[in-house]
Amino acid sequence: MILLKIILVWIVFILSQVCFSQEEQNVRYGESVSTLFDTKEKTAYFVSELNMNLKPVFSSIQSLQNGVYIEQIGNYNSVKTNLKSDNTAVFISQNGNENEVVFEKQAHSIQARIVQDGQNNSIRDYASYSSYDVNMEFVQRDNNQRIQTYGTNSISKDMKVSQTGTGASVLIINN
Repeated sequence: MILLKIILVWIVFILSQVCFSQEEQNVRYGESVSTLFDTKEKTAYFVSELNMNLKPVFSSIQSLQNGVYIEQIGNYNSVKTNLKSDNTAVFISQNGNENEVVFEKQAHSIQARIVQDGQNNSIRDYASYSSYDVNMEFVQRDNNQRIQTYGTNSISKDMKVSQTGTGASVLIINN
């Protein structure tokens, strides 16, 4: 009987939280969520303020461990990561539309910085187990760029690839 009462109290508590969470909440300066993004200027201000607050976090990515940090601004951006390592510090930033990152890697340590600034860019990095500590950087600025890498070796373990312009493609195969 006591167990039934405890269960009923928890159900009432959970339902009351659901009801209260449906109220409109004031986000900042007395504005509701619906009015915070009602103009492009307000949205841009909010996003730039958010970026300024997060820059110290992302600038110290080398000191972070065991995390994948994703920043996406735009529409239809996608990130797929499948990482296995003792220490992982990965920062992925997508600013634009229809950008794609597929990052599958297995190594003792993985540190990576991936930046896509533009439209319709793609980065695909696949590597089975590597005994190297991987520290890499991919940067794509502008549109319709492709980077594909397969494997990791002593030459590519500290690889940096930077693309600018439109329509460039890079294919790297490491044995």
